[in-house]
Amino acid sequence: MLTEKEILEYENIDELINFLENQMTGGALTSDDVKWGLSLAGAFATWTAKKYREAQKYPNELHQPMWVDGKIKIASFSGPSTNLIQRLKDGDKPISYTDEVSKLHDIMYQRASASKTRDEMRDLKSKADDIMLKFLEKGKEKKLDNKINIGIARLGISGRKKIQKYSPSGIFNWLDSKYTGDLETLSEDDTKIINDEYKKTIDSLNDQVGNAQEEIHGVQEVQGDQDIIGGSLENMKRKMSPLTFRGSNPRL
Repeated sequence: MLTEKEILEYENIDELINFLENQMTGGALTSDDVKWGLSLAGAFATWTAKKYREAQKYPNELHQPMWVDGKIKIASFSGPSTNLIQRLKDGDKPISYTDEVSKLHDIMYQRASASKTRDEMRDLKSKADDIMLKFLEKGKEKKLDNKINIGIARLGISGRKKIQKYSPSGIFNWLDSKYTGDLETLSEDDTKIINDEYKKTIDSLNDQVGNAQEEIHGVQEVQGDQDIIGGSLENMKRKMSPLTFRGSNPRL
């Protein structure tokens, strides 16, 4: 039987599972079997956590595992703490529809962070959450991705919105500060990357959901000039409205 140390030395999960299956034999369970089973469960959990951390491209990222083409892969964008600008510079591509929706969400958050005030940023980030949920729902309807991938991503956003809505004021203030983040000013080069990827991602998602005509009026282009900060509601004629679609069902 494998020891906990031997389990942690496995590099490939398929090899580990195959070995464990071969170790399972019939007959009555003994106390040693039970002890080994408990030790195995703890070691497997430790192994999974270790490999999950190692699979992240950058420190502090916690991107979700996704079921893609019959295999488990780590998302490029879906999950907390995405190193967005560096990943865009690296040319990282989404691994699924859900991951691409998450990429848009990350970009909208980055653009919102260039707001003039925290209130503006809070408003734009909330609207970015709504847009993500709408795209995920449309992707589920059209079966553009595995429902588990969509469900996990949706749970993260909708769960956070509910916590913010129903938590006591003291807790809310703390959560709101964590959720909103800090105002930022991007360099001219980073501004161009964000704006270019924003347009490309919007066009790609709209094509996938059936020529959806999005109306995201609340997020202006992020500007490199500190005197012209994207996301500001100050110069807008109207705020961002929900996604609008052509056809018999014009609004999600």
